[in-house]
Amino acid sequence: MIKKSYFFNKKLLKNISQLPIEIRRIILVIIDFISLFITIVFANILFSQFSPLYVQQIIRDILFFSSVSIPIYLLFGQYRIITKFISKKSIYSYFLRNFFVFFILSFFINNNLGYLFTITISQTFLSFFIRNLLAYLISFSKVNNSKKIVIYGAGEAGAKLASSLILNQENEILFFVDDDTTLWSRNILGIPIKSKKELEKYQNQIDILFIAIPTLSFEEKNLLIDDLCSYPFKLMSIPSLDEILSGKSKISEARSIKLEELIFRDIAKSNKEIIKNNFQNKNILITGAGGSIGREISKQLLDANPQNLVLLDFSEFNLYSLQNTLKIKNNNSKLVFILGNCCNKNLVNKIIEKYKINSIIHCAAYKHVPLVEENPMVGLANNIISTKIISEVAIENNIEKAILISTDKAVRPTNIMGASKRVAELIFLNSQKVSSRKNLKTKFSVVRFGNVLGSSGSVVPLFKQQLKNGGPITVTHPEITRYFMTIEEATILVLEAASFSKGGELFLLDMGEPIKIVDLATKMIKLAGYEICNSKNPNGDIKIEFTGLREGEKLFEELLIDGETIKTQNKYIFKALEPELSLNDLKVTQIEELIFNLSSAKEEKYFNLLKEIVPEWKSN
Repeated sequence: MIKKSYFFNKKLLKNISQLPIEIRRIILVIIDFISLFITIVFANILFSQFSPLYVQQIIRDILFFSSVSIPIYLLFGQYRIITKFISKKSIYSYFLRNFFVFFILSFFINNNLGYLFTITISQTFLSFFIRNLLAYLISFSKVNNSKKIVIYGAGEAGAKLASSLILNQENEILFFVDDDTTLWSRNILGIPIKSKKELEKYQNQIDILFIAIPTLSFEEKNLLIDDLCSYPFKLMSIPSLDEILSGKSKISEARSIKLEELIFRDIAKSNKEIIKNNFQNKNILITGAGGSIGREISKQLLDANPQNLVLLDFSEFNLYSLQNTLKIKNNNSKLVFILGNCCNKNLVNKIIEKYKINSIIHCAAYKHVPLVEENPMVGLANNIISTKIISEVAIENNIEKAILISTDKAVRPTNIMGASKRVAELIFLNSQKVSSRKNLKTKFSVVRFGNVLGSSGSVVPLFKQQLKNGGPITVTHPEITRYFMTIEEATILVLEAASFSKGGELFLLDMGEPIKIVDLATKMIKLAGYEICNSKNPNGDIKIEFTGLREGEKLFEELLIDGETIKTQNKYIFKALEPELSLNDLKVTQIEELIFNLSSAKEEKYFNLLKEIVPEWKSN
């Protein structure tokens, strides 16, 4: 019976909150009338010193007081206030209105101000109490459907976030967490502050934990997130201090934690002046500009204010998408979008001549390992022939710099894509030898790095799609590892390496420590607010399935074949000292023959030639 009554009351309270605004205002008027009735009866009992009451007098007083106070409340907007969002200003206005009522009534009852004052004060507080009690009960009736929130950080940012969340009835803030022991016995906005240990106790009651410490460094934030990932609740974060100070974001704009935040290492704060000094007012050609790396390089170069930025891509959609992105960002540079294939030497020559190109950044390549493995002729032809053409036109036109974007898969490759990129590296680095022999100014260099988060072909977009579909997330092997960095990190380092290139260098980017792909999958599941489904937790949300290594796939990637590295002026960029960076005549002839076979689509010879050119290639 009690449960049924409680359910009815909750339903009744919920229905009140859904009534039309006119009806809700009438309810507020009734509350004021009832509180006025109660206080007048109370005042009459008090001032009559418990002698018999005069009912007619009480009725007259009720009618008189309500005929004065309620119109004033209506006139001054007392019934337009949303009680659940009441503020200090609203409270001041509320009491000011009632003082004004007292002032008006005092002209009519000047001989009994004590009686008038008692009624006014009592009615003010009683009405205020009933209103807020009703608002609280209505919000309490919805509390079972609300998200249970914990805010990590009891500073100014945490308080502002709490104020923002309180306005939404779908949120219920359980408590704050802070590492400062002096705050544990205190509260903010009536919400208690607890130690981090309390998360263990309440972990199954919490839906979302917000990290509200914008001053955390990337390292500190990563350590905290690593720790919090062991709990079942979802993690969200407010923007960083840089984002808030720059005006890009507000404290209240909490969002899900991006995977990039766990890997970012402040590389993007490298010396951008070096990049600007080398590319400002220059004419630059980017091949494969619509791809993940080419797109970000294009965006970064716009900050250097080149004179002409020529963007070449074979994909109509990628080029169209890039066009829409850069036209919003661009200020002074002339942007030229060319739909074409960089395997077309005549086209590339015409671009260089027409736009007086100073530098080429060669990003164009087929890089999806399984697809290239299934289509070896096409993959080899695209990646090798395009590189040969770029190197030739750079020399023929005596341009200043040519930079090749390479990959860690070129190191002791086990797949066609990696082997093709190794040949591309050899072509580019040997071109420096040709340029020096001819006394040309053209400087060739290669920048080699690993996987980029979020790029096409990366596991991250695949995992995101699999999460969206409800799983499972597929990992080829439990021990497989890869190097990762953000696109912004990679492109800034590529441009900085290109800036201090003197020709013939093979630059390696510091990718940090390799990451286990299964750990990456686990974090993505946790950051999305899901639980892993396995033998220990059969009721979890998302499974991780191991599918076995694909053809041409390695367990571990490397950045260096043999030899050593030397430091450069940037601690994240190294110069490799590898053998065979300068090709002998035999290797040059073999590459020429390989290109001829690829151009002629002669499959019978290309496989053996590739093995001779890249002896470390371990084909399956």
